[in-house]
Amino acid sequence: MKRFFVAGLALFGMMTIMMIAQPKLEIVSKGGDTYDWGKVGPKDSPLKATIKIKNVGTELLKITDVHPGCGCTKTAELDKKELQPGEVASTELSLAVGNTTGDLTKSVTITSNDATSPTKILYL
Repeated sequence: MKRFFVAGLALFGMMTIMMIAQPKLEIVSKGGDTYDWGKVGPKDSPLKATIKIKNVGTELLKITDVHPGCGCTKTAELDKKELQPGEVASTELSLAVGNTTGDLTKSVTITSNDATSPTKILYL
């Protein structure tokens, strides 16, 4: 009986560690999951920004895709797609605002092996 208790306790401990030891993606750029250029006009187009992504987890983070939501938003290739815990990757993005008036919201979808949030959306 004691052997089963010890084995069960060891299994529970390993499962707890596996649940805690995970990659976690965080957008560390201005505004977190939202990037706001403030008031801009057609003369400011295209708007440009550098977006930084950090692995705040405890395991290797693999970023599989960075995908703009429309043709007016462009992203450069990430400088690295695999991040060890604490590492940061960055990408340049641009947004063509054209002759749009009023509020404008666009998005960039980031896909990774983050177990709790495999798809993260950055709102522009």
